[in-house]
Amino acid sequence: MLARAPRPRRPDGRFESGASAHRRAEADSRRLRRNRLGAVWARIRDLPPPVLAGVAFAILIAGVTIPSISFGRPAPTDLNPAGVGLEDFSFAANGVKAPTGRKPEAAKLWFNDGSWWGELFRPARDAYTVNRFDVATQQWIDTGAIIDDRNGSRADLVSDGTYLYAISGGTDPTSDKDAGVLDRLSYDPGSQSYSMDRGFPIRITPGGAETFVMDRADDGQLWVTFTQQQRVFVTHSLGTDRDWTQPFPIPLQQAINLTSDDISAVTAYEGHIGVMWSDQTDGAMYFAEHANGSADDAWSVSAAIQGPALADDHMNLKTLRRDPAGLVFAVVKTSRNDAPNSKPDDPLIVLLVLNREGVWEQHVVGTVGDEPTRPLLMIDTDHREAHVFFSAPCCSGGTIYTKTASLDDLQFAAGVGTPVIRSTSNRLNNPTSTKQNVSAQTGLLILASDDRNDRYMHSFETLEGPPVIGPSPAPPLPGPSSSSGPVGVGGAPGQVLFEDTFESGGLGRWTTVKTGPGSTVTVDAAAGRFGQDAVHLAAGSDEGAFADARFVLPTAQADLTVDLDVKVHLEGPVGANVPLLRLFDSAGKRLVTVYRQNQSDTRLWIGQGSDHAPTQARLGLDTWAHLALEVRRGATDGTPELSVRLDGRLVAQVPAPGMRPTSIIQIGNDSTNQPFDIYVDDVRVSRLLAP
Repeated sequence: MLARAPRPRRPDGRFESGASAHRRAEADSRRLRRNRLGAVWARIRDLPPPVLAGVAFAILIAGVTIPSISFGRPAPTDLNPAGVGLEDFSFAANGVKAPTGRKPEAAKLWFNDGSWWGELFRPARDAYTVNRFDVATQQWIDTGAIIDDRNGSRADLVSDGTYLYAISGGTDPTSDKDAGVLDRLSYDPGSQSYSMDRGFPIRITPGGAETFVMDRADDGQLWVTFTQQQRVFVTHSLGTDRDWTQPFPIPLQQAINLTSDDISAVTAYEGHIGVMWSDQTDGAMYFAEHANGSADDAWSVSAAIQGPALADDHMNLKTLRRDPAGLVFAVVKTSRNDAPNSKPDDPLIVLLVLNREGVWEQHVVGTVGDEPTRPLLMIDTDHREAHVFFSAPCCSGGTIYTKTASLDDLQFAAGVGTPVIRSTSNRLNNPTSTKQNVSAQTGLLILASDDRNDRYMHSFETLEGPPVIGPSPAPPLPGPSSSSGPVGVGGAPGQVLFEDTFESGGLGRWTTVKTGPGSTVTVDAAAGRFGQDAVHLAAGSDEGAFADARFVLPTAQADLTVDLDVKVHLEGPVGANVPLLRLFDSAGKRLVTVYRQNQSDTRLWIGQGSDHAPTQARLGLDTWAHLALEVRRGATDGTPELSVRLDGRLVAQVPAPGMRPTSIIQIGNDSTNQPFDIYVDDVRVSRLLAP
């Protein structure tokens, strides 16, 4: 049970994890330098001008350089005398307790449009509001949008770039004032702000619960889970985000007769919804999976971990797509610290991994002797690392620590870990962050609450260093959202209409493949971003050269998304461009083009007829990126809108009046005499869920 594999030791005798010790040491050093410099500047900035001038003169005479300090930049909000992490503002108000919690470490933060955002309580507003995190100043900026004005509510948040979803509620199941309420806010990239959508918020449960957790499935359905009456309940959206089923219990024997302290959490992964819950009577953490599109009573169950005192009501879930390291990752707390026969080496924090063979693996993160609690998991996909954050000592708060291990060798070092946020009160608890995985583009932001001083505190780390190339990606799971080819005609909302990973080695799924003189469209082995193969489209300088591949949809679609991985290998002369994706109507008339201007500023552009608009995205040569183009009719007047995302970031959103339904999807360029050379991988066309 939970046997620990032998680990190498560091020179000081402590165990080392399988992750890169060098990179972790560098990150720790950068974090400590950043926090110490912030503390120095916080002390200096409030000095009287004559004294400040004297300090500056002394620094010049001594030849001391402080490269991270800019005297024109505001300092972090408050000094943290403990020296690790930074203090934010006070959340002190009637009824507000542990606002970054609680179990199951619900997500209070998200990353969108190049910035971190968070749901934080503002006493001056007497409400939880949308706040943008300014990395330069390490400060939270209140944007004014209110998520919930119930001081005692607890929220869980999901962002898809366009919409922010928040499920929040109180804890009393008999009170309609504590009901689970769903908000949907739309993001405006121009003003960098969120606003509540028409028809929201809506109530989706009659009363409260200890916790509500939400996620969005691949087919667009939103799912919420909670426990009540010693059972695990779920509910999900129907045709629109405003229409929901009545909450219903998961029809499994393991999902009933729970203790009043047991809770549940939900996560979406590769065509499935998964719900995990604790059963402290059985000493088990159970996991039920439900295939997208199947009947509401179609569930299968497994025990992720089970044994004497191996379950507690602490859990945090993450997923990976097409990664051989696993499908679902859950960091959980056991109850071994409460067992009468407990030992210091007993597992207290465990990382559970559902591998692609459907088997749960178990990796010890912390022991009873380390006293960790409230675990949070963050996955860095660029560097293939799992970061586990927790508070210690258990159980009312202390310092926020972290441990890190490689996704390909999940062995965590012995000991309590590295401190990332510390307060003089020694009452930090409930670390929180985002449901999303992180990367060098996002950095890593952790928020916690000082429950004695009633203040937020945070830690931000830049995830530097070259990306780590892992094992070859695993094939997608079979299911409604990962079909092997075109499916259905005018299928259900969110249904995949066409998909090609090019692993067949050919282009047989495409309706037409055409080339001109000196041009080629081929599937190249070992050229893919994921898997082995990718399609290579190239048009040379011969007169009449062109190269494209087209798929004709069985039925024209007014609401759809097309996403693909693309790399521009060579560009043509100045004044021309490289089309990456084009949409046409049933008559073959061009509707939309997403293209990259040659030898200009590397930006992507959107073309609609004679209208051309630049996006916020830049794509360098020989650089893979994930491009997504979405066409959706507006929720109010039905006017179509175009949205473009690059690597998940919303980079453009423009109206498209007069946009006709799409019938033809094209990669490459059907126009002649525009030399280009691109690679395309993993093309998918899906019908969208109506707003």
